Amino acid sequence: MAQDIVDHDGYISVYTDGSFSKETGRAGFGWVIQSLGEDDHYVSSQSEEINELVNSPSLYAEFMAAVLAMERLPEKSKVVLHTDEENVHLFFSTTKQGRDNILQEFPKSKVKEALVKAHQGIDRHLVVESVHVNHNRPSSYEEMRMMTMTHNAAASGSGANSFKKMPKMIGTYAPHNRHDSSDALSVIDFGEEPEISERLKTGPMPVIF
Repeated sequence: MAQDIVDHDGYISVYTDGSFSKETGRAGFGWVIQSLGEDDHYVSSQSEEINELVNSPSLYAEFMAAVLAMERLPEKSKVVLHTDEENVHLFFSTTKQGRDNILQEFPKSKVKEALVKAHQGIDRHLVVESVHVNHNRPSSYEEMRMMTMTHNAAASGSGANSFKKMPKMIGTYAPHNRHDSSDALSVIDFGEEPEISERLKTGPMPVIF
Protein backbone atom coordinates (compact mmCIF):
# COMPACT_ATOMS: atom_id res chain seq x y z
CA MET A 1 0.00 0.00 0.00
CA ALA A 2 2.85 2.40 0.79
CA GLN A 3 3.69 3.21 -2.83
CA ASP A 4 0.25 3.66 -4.36
CA ILE A 5 -0.99 6.25 -1.83
CA VAL A 6 1.64 8.92 -2.49
CA ASP A 7 0.84 11.62 -5.06
CA HIS A 8 3.31 13.31 -7.41
CA ASP A 9 4.21 15.86 -4.72
CA GLY A 10 4.89 13.09 -2.22
CA TYR A 11 1.74 13.70 -0.15
CA ILE A 12 -0.80 11.20 1.22
CA SER A 13 -4.44 12.32 1.51
CA VAL A 14 -6.30 11.08 4.58
CA TYR A 15 -9.97 11.71 5.42
CA THR A 16 -11.16 11.25 9.02
CA ASP A 17 -14.40 11.48 10.97
CA GLY A 18 -15.61 10.58 14.46
CA SER A 19 -19.00 9.55 15.75
CA PHE A 20 -20.62 8.92 19.13
CA SER A 21 -23.94 7.25 19.88
CA LYS A 22 -25.68 7.68 23.23
CA GLU A 23 -27.83 4.68 22.39
CA THR A 24 -24.91 2.27 22.06
CA GLY A 25 -22.44 4.06 24.30
CA ARG A 26 -19.77 3.65 21.63
CA ALA A 27 -17.44 6.04 19.87
CA GLY A 28 -16.67 5.27 16.25
CA PHE A 29 -13.51 6.30 14.41
CA GLY A 30 -13.55 6.27 10.62
CA TRP A 31 -10.84 7.06 8.10
CA VAL A 32 -10.14 6.78 4.40
CA ILE A 33 -6.65 6.74 2.92
CA GLN A 34 -6.88 7.80 -0.70
CA SER A 35 -5.09 5.51 -3.13
CA LEU A 36 -3.67 6.40 -6.52
CA GLY A 37 -3.51 2.78 -7.62
CA GLU A 38 -6.15 0.36 -8.87
CA ASP A 39 -8.07 0.64 -5.59
CA ASP A 40 -9.11 4.25 -5.15
CA HIS A 41 -9.24 4.18 -1.36
CA TYR A 42 -8.60 2.22 1.81
CA VAL A 43 -11.43 2.62 4.31
CA SER A 44 -11.47 1.40 7.88
CA SER A 45 -13.13 1.97 11.24
CA GLN A 46 -12.78 1.12 14.90
CA SER A 47 -14.97 1.55 17.95
CA GLU A 48 -14.55 2.03 21.68
CA GLU A 49 -16.93 1.76 24.61
CA ILE A 50 -17.27 5.19 26.23
CA ASN A 51 -18.22 5.87 29.85
CA GLU A 52 -21.35 7.98 30.00
CA LEU A 53 -19.55 10.48 32.26
CA VAL A 54 -16.89 11.27 29.66
CA ASN A 55 -16.98 14.93 28.60
CA SER A 56 -17.22 15.73 24.87
CA PRO A 57 -17.23 12.11 23.58
CA SER A 58 -17.88 13.29 20.03
CA LEU A 59 -14.82 15.53 20.10
CA TYR A 60 -12.76 12.64 21.49
CA ALA A 61 -13.96 10.48 18.59
CA GLU A 62 -12.99 13.13 16.05
CA PHE A 63 -9.43 13.40 17.36
CA MET A 64 -8.96 9.65 17.75
CA ALA A 65 -10.05 9.07 14.15
CA ALA A 66 -7.19 11.31 13.00
CA VAL A 67 -4.75 9.62 15.41
CA LEU A 68 -5.60 6.10 14.27
CA ALA A 69 -5.42 7.02 10.59
CA MET A 70 -1.97 8.57 10.92
CA GLU A 71 -0.70 5.56 12.90
CA ARG A 72 -1.30 3.45 9.81
CA LEU A 73 0.94 5.53 7.57
CA PRO A 74 4.67 4.99 7.11
CA GLU A 75 6.79 7.11 9.43
CA LYS A 76 7.98 10.48 8.12
CA SER A 77 5.12 10.71 5.63
CA LYS A 78 3.85 13.98 4.18
CA VAL A 79 0.18 13.99 5.14
CA VAL A 80 -2.83 16.06 4.11
CA LEU A 81 -5.56 15.51 6.71
CA HIS A 82 -9.14 16.28 5.67
CA THR A 83 -11.62 16.80 8.53
CA ASP A 84 -15.00 18.46 8.98
CA GLU A 85 -14.30 19.17 12.68
CA GLU A 86 -12.90 22.66 13.13
CA ASN A 87 -11.15 21.86 16.43
CA VAL A 88 -9.21 19.01 14.81
CA HIS A 89 -8.31 21.26 11.88
CA LEU A 90 -7.09 24.03 14.19
CA PHE A 91 -5.00 21.68 16.33
CA PHE A 92 -3.30 20.12 13.31
CA SER A 93 -2.77 23.54 11.71
CA THR A 94 -1.09 25.32 14.60
CA THR A 95 2.59 25.33 15.51
CA LYS A 96 4.30 22.90 17.85
CA GLN A 97 4.44 25.63 20.48
CA GLY A 98 0.75 26.26 19.98
CA ARG A 99 -0.06 22.57 20.54
CA ASP A 100 2.16 22.51 23.64
CA ASN A 101 0.27 25.50 25.04
CA ILE A 102 -3.09 23.82 24.41
CA LEU A 103 -1.95 20.65 26.16
CA GLN A 104 -0.72 22.59 29.21
CA GLU A 105 -3.98 24.47 29.57
CA PHE A 106 -6.40 21.67 28.74
CA PRO A 107 -7.87 19.80 31.74
CA LYS A 108 -7.17 16.11 32.22
CA SER A 109 -9.77 14.14 30.26
CA LYS A 110 -10.28 11.60 27.49
CA VAL A 111 -10.07 14.45 25.00
CA LYS A 112 -6.67 15.47 26.37
CA GLU A 113 -5.48 11.86 25.99
CA ALA A 114 -6.45 12.08 22.32
CA LEU A 115 -4.72 15.46 21.98
CA VAL A 116 -1.48 14.02 23.37
CA LYS A 117 -1.64 11.15 20.88
CA ALA A 118 -2.39 13.59 18.05
CA HIS A 119 0.62 15.69 19.08
CA GLN A 120 2.81 12.57 18.98
CA GLY A 121 1.33 11.57 15.61
CA ILE A 122 2.27 14.92 14.09
CA ASP A 123 5.84 14.61 15.38
CA ARG A 124 6.05 11.12 13.83
CA HIS A 125 5.58 12.50 10.34
CA LEU A 126 7.61 14.83 8.14
CA VAL A 127 4.77 17.19 7.21
CA VAL A 128 1.15 17.31 8.32
CA GLU A 129 -1.21 19.75 6.62
CA SER A 130 -4.88 20.08 7.50
CA VAL A 131 -7.87 20.88 5.28
CA HIS A 132 -11.17 21.91 6.88
CA VAL A 133 -14.04 20.41 4.88
CA ASN A 134 -17.20 22.49 4.59
CA HIS A 135 -20.07 20.16 3.67
CA ASN A 136 -22.15 23.07 2.44
CA ARG A 137 -19.40 24.18 0.04
CA PRO A 138 -17.30 21.16 -0.92
CA SER A 139 -14.21 21.99 -2.93
CA SER A 140 -14.76 18.98 -5.18
CA TYR A 141 -16.94 15.97 -5.78
CA GLU A 142 -14.01 13.76 -4.77
CA GLU A 143 -13.71 15.47 -1.40
CA MET A 144 -17.42 15.01 -0.70
CA ARG A 145 -17.34 11.38 -1.81
CA MET A 146 -14.39 10.58 0.45
CA MET A 147 -15.89 12.39 3.44
CA THR A 148 -19.20 10.57 3.00
CA MET A 149 -17.40 7.23 3.06
CA THR A 150 -15.51 8.37 6.15
CA HIS A 151 -18.69 9.49 7.89
CA ASN A 152 -20.35 6.14 7.23
CA ALA A 153 -17.29 4.26 8.50
CA ALA A 154 -17.42 6.24 11.76
CA ALA A 155 -21.18 5.68 12.11
CA SER A 156 -20.63 1.98 11.59
CA GLY A 157 -18.15 1.98 14.45
CA SER A 158 -20.40 3.83 16.89
CA GLY A 159 -23.64 2.17 15.80
CA ALA A 160 -25.22 5.57 15.14
CA ASN A 161 -28.14 5.60 12.75
CA SER A 162 -26.74 8.47 10.70
CA PHE A 163 -25.59 6.92 7.44
CA LYS A 164 -25.46 9.21 4.40
CA LYS A 165 -26.15 8.41 0.79
CA MET A 166 -23.12 8.62 -1.48
CA PRO A 167 -23.17 11.78 -3.63
CA LYS A 168 -23.74 11.36 -7.35
CA MET A 169 -21.84 13.39 -9.89
CA ILE A 170 -23.61 14.90 -12.87
CA GLY A 171 -21.45 16.42 -15.59
CA THR A 172 -17.72 16.89 -15.41
CA TYR A 173 -15.42 18.55 -12.94
CA ALA A 174 -11.83 19.66 -12.77
CA PRO A 175 -9.48 17.30 -10.91
CA HIS A 176 -9.14 18.36 -7.29
CA ASN A 177 -5.88 20.11 -6.47
CA ARG A 178 -4.71 20.00 -2.87
CA HIS A 179 -3.47 23.59 -3.05
CA ASP A 180 -6.39 25.13 -4.90
CA SER A 181 -9.91 24.82 -3.55
CA SER A 182 -11.37 26.72 -6.49
CA ASP A 183 -11.63 23.74 -8.83
CA ALA A 184 -15.11 22.33 -8.62
CA LEU A 185 -17.52 20.17 -10.53
CA SER A 186 -20.34 21.51 -12.62
CA VAL A 187 -23.16 19.88 -10.64
CA ILE A 188 -23.33 17.63 -7.59
CA ASP A 189 -26.46 15.69 -6.80
CA PHE A 190 -26.33 14.73 -3.14
CA GLY A 191 -29.50 12.67 -3.37
CA GLU A 192 -32.26 12.66 -0.82
CA GLU A 193 -31.54 13.04 2.84
CA PRO A 194 -31.27 9.59 4.45
CA GLU A 195 -34.00 8.45 6.78
CA ILE A 196 -32.78 8.72 10.35
CA SER A 197 -35.04 7.32 13.05
CA GLU A 198 -33.55 9.52 15.74
CA ARG A 199 -30.89 12.14 15.28
CA LEU A 200 -28.06 12.25 17.77
CA LYS A 201 -28.65 14.83 20.48
CA THR A 202 -25.09 15.46 21.57
CA GLY A 203 -25.37 19.23 21.28
CA PRO A 204 -22.81 21.55 19.73
CA MET A 205 -19.19 20.53 20.08
CA PRO A 206 -17.29 22.84 22.43
CA VAL A 207 -14.64 25.02 20.87
CA ILE A 208 -11.48 24.36 22.83
CA PHE A 209 -9.19 26.99 21.35
